[in-house]
Amino acid sequence: MSGTGVLMVVLGIILLAWEILAFVLKKRRALLSTWFQKLGFRAPSAVLVIGMLLGHFWMYFPPTVDDERVVCPHCGKTLVLSVDEKTGDLKTDRDDL
Repeated sequence: MSGTGVLMVVLGIILLAWEILAFVLKKRRALLSTWFQKLGFRAPSAVLVIGMLLGHFWMYFPPTVDDERVVCPHCGKTLVLSVDEKTGDLKTDRDDL
């Protein structure tokens, strides 16, 4: 997981702990969940944007390139893009050296 993903998970756990402590110790309603519900009624697009951002942090899809040839516009050299089957990382091979 990337550093940003780890940070988001840690922040999510901290916020969840805050919600539980606010409810159990202070006998109050959950603060953040109520705020998100009200935000959803006031501005549904804001909830969509938050969902899209969080989806990008957790839903990684590996690149789908199969020996794609890319030509550099400056030098004219060709790179062949492919995906490492073991790790899913993008790798390049030079074609015309």
